[in-house]
Amino acid sequence: MANFNLNSKHLKELTEDWGIHPEIATHNFETMENKTRIAEVLKKSQHKGNPGIQIRYHNPLTGEPLDYCRFKEDKRENSRYQYLSPKNQEPDAFFPIRDKKEAWEKVLQNRKLPIFLVDEELKAAYLASLGKPAVAVIPDKNSNDLPSSVRQYISSERPIRICLDSEQKDFKKRLLQLINLIRKYGGNEKRIRIANWKHKIESDKLSACAVTVEEWRSKQNKDLNPDYEWDEVFEQMLRLDLTITNPAEKEGYQEKLAKKIGLSLKTLKQRYLQDERHHPEIINRKGSDYLKDFDITEQNWIIADLIDSQKIIMLYAKAGTGKTQLAYTLGKAVVTGTDWCGLPVRKGKVLIIQSDEGENQTKKALSKMGYPSNDDLRVMHNWRLNSIQQLHQVVNEFRPDLIIIDSLSEVNQGSGYEIVDFAFSQCIRLLRDIVSSHDVSIILIHHENKKGDFLGTTGILNRIDDEWHLIRENNGEIQLKIGEIKSRSGSSRTVRLERDPKTLLFFYINAVDAQGEELETEKVRRFYLENPGQPYPKSELTEDEIEKFTERGLLSVDHTKDAVVVDVEAEEIVDGGESRLVEPPTEPPPLPEAS
Repeated sequence: MANFNLNSKHLKELTEDWGIHPEIATHNFETMENKTRIAEVLKKSQHKGNPGIQIRYHNPLTGEPLDYCRFKEDKRENSRYQYLSPKNQEPDAFFPIRDKKEAWEKVLQNRKLPIFLVDEELKAAYLASLGKPAVAVIPDKNSNDLPSSVRQYISSERPIRICLDSEQKDFKKRLLQLINLIRKYGGNEKRIRIANWKHKIESDKLSACAVTVEEWRSKQNKDLNPDYEWDEVFEQMLRLDLTITNPAEKEGYQEKLAKKIGLSLKTLKQRYLQDERHHPEIINRKGSDYLKDFDITEQNWIIADLIDSQKIIMLYAKAGTGKTQLAYTLGKAVVTGTDWCGLPVRKGKVLIIQSDEGENQTKKALSKMGYPSNDDLRVMHNWRLNSIQQLHQVVNEFRPDLIIIDSLSEVNQGSGYEIVDFAFSQCIRLLRDIVSSHDVSIILIHHENKKGDFLGTTGILNRIDDEWHLIRENNGEIQLKIGEIKSRSGSSRTVRLERDPKTLLFFYINAVDAQGEELETEKVRRFYLENPGQPYPKSELTEDEIEKFTERGLLSVDHTKDAVVVDVEAEEIVDGGESRLVEPPTEPPPLPEAS
């Protein structure tokens, strides 16, 4: 295990001011005074600041130094010291190393041993000096995930102590993000404790003053006014949800309600959307009943090889690329029950939720595209996620096969969450409940960020099934890059498209895989395109192709015949019974009175 050079000033700062054991100080920190060397470490052309301490990062299991490191610049006059990181380098986690390199291996093996997660390397080194396993997870604006080196230590059995600097302006956001990531990788929220960092407090006292996540949230939200119960408040919010369609009017009632019960408006909205009463009942059936009569070849595709049932698809692109027109094109195919460029389509109902453009603009676009004027199409304007029960009610009544929501940013207005927050995935969960409760699929139109990715965090990806990225190349070619995140095949592909400038309708040219090779399903699609209504000759397909194409919704196999018949018949919609939602009152709800 290497010992690094520390000058007397830095050694004193680490050992006396911070209380770090000399052995830990010399194994993890190094004095750097040469500005050329500092610039090399930080991957910069030059370093104009002060000398300071290089913080050495290690592999916790082998003790080997990593390429990644950070630099703590010596404090400037009348200012706080600052940390510098290498440019364009993925951040890692800091594990304090001692002579006994097997220490972190023992922690990994003993899953009931608590670990401390802090936000600064000096804090981790100080706790390690007290004999406590501590890891510094440094916040990074470009990363919304835990380093892989930390994930291996997360388990449902392990107690975790989170100690962040509560004086930082983004403390709450970082803390909630860390809690969500711990849960994402198998941690148990009930074993997490939160403590405010107090320098040089003994670690046992730090644990003793910690609170549970539930206690911390309760403290942040404040207690409700003792004259009210949450069940009563939830019922009032539900009545507002179901009866007030004007977003501004609804928020006015919510503001008055929040003031009466002692919560902020943002907290009231978040608690309402988090309530478990929004989510479907637990399904609990015996295997003999659950799998009875199930046939994997009988898939319920809406558009074959493209949109399966009970899926959430996020379609995002730059402004002006045509994402709304593409969604409308697919919606028209479903409403009319006509094949889309050779892909079999199941006729059904479409619900368009348009919050990104006005009624006249929507009417003009749908008319131009040739939408039929019938009751298989319904259009809603100005709906918001904080009216989720209104959507349950509409879907339960209308029974659509496909919902198009334009756009995610607009319908999120007033939810109490920001799209860039990891916790925003809670709102996508509400849409997941719509999908599973009503056997419907959703195309969720979203925006692209400056880096060419979707706007938001990886928390969104955890809640959707397919990611569709619509791109217009410099040569004018339009490509739809499909990533099937949770599909049966888990495949990705690129569909080449073109758009009619008169009707704005999109047309499918062909599909290729990641290597640019045309997909084998193209021969079936082209046959249907050239021979509408004709069955694909079974003799031209292998048994493996029949199975694969059937599973992708391209074929319906009747083994008593010599042909494979296209499945384009609309399926019977079975009534799912009475709605579990309460009947809405005809009058706006009164505000609650204190009991």
